[in-house]
Amino acid sequence: MKHHARRERDNEQLRSKIMDAARTLFVTEGYAHVSMRKIADRIEYSPTTIYHYFANKEAIVQELLREVYSQFFTVLTKQANQLEEHGYDIPARLFLVSKTYVEYGIMHPDHYDIMFISNLESVSNAELDVNDRLNGYTFLHEAVQIAIDQQYIVDVEADIIVRSLWAMLHGLTTTLSSFSERIGQEQDESQTQQKDTLSKKDNSISPYKQHIIDFTLRHYMKSILQPGTPLPESDPEL
Repeated sequence: MKHHARRERDNEQLRSKIMDAARTLFVTEGYAHVSMRKIADRIEYSPTTIYHYFANKEAIVQELLREVYSQFFTVLTKQANQLEEHGYDIPARLFLVSKTYVEYGIMHPDHYDIMFISNLESVSNAELDVNDRLNGYTFLHEAVQIAIDQQYIVDVEADIIVRSLWAMLHGLTTTLSSFSERIGQEQDESQTQQKDTLSKKDNSISPYKQHIIDFTLRHYMKSILQPGTPLPESDPEL
């Protein structure tokens, strides 16, 4: 029994190593340039071992997509539920969950890339349940519709609000993920050094980035909320 449990644990750890290696390779090299052998080489196992866990590259993509969509959706819904339990109204929940969206994307750039940038589902033959892909959109749509029904949001079709909200969140996330605070602070850097700085991704969230997130979200929310709708002045301690 003890040996069986250890074998199960070892199998799960190796499966996770395969997933981690594949995620990194798909993001850095692109789906077309990644093979099962390349994944195996990265973790120093034989391709035969990889095939023991996954039938092909598409099976790995499918599992990766399920994993990252599930984690992302869980983070958003968990915070929304906690905010509701603590008495926050729908505009405050929408504002704070939007902040969590951006912060998650910056702190987990590979996960965010897999979901929204690399377009792995389209370039591979992986088949993903539509609910896995659309859970996040459905979640935002329901929150926006409630805000409209309760007359917190201006009278605009919910789908338009959700799409504009997602476009803003996605743009803010991708910009800050590759944003360097050194730009503009060291004017004597050479052009080459500046390009190098821009190309380095920084997945930390400094006070300066937090200020940009807060400033951008507040101004966007003011554009869709009824005049005078208050928003939290600080993040809650849940």
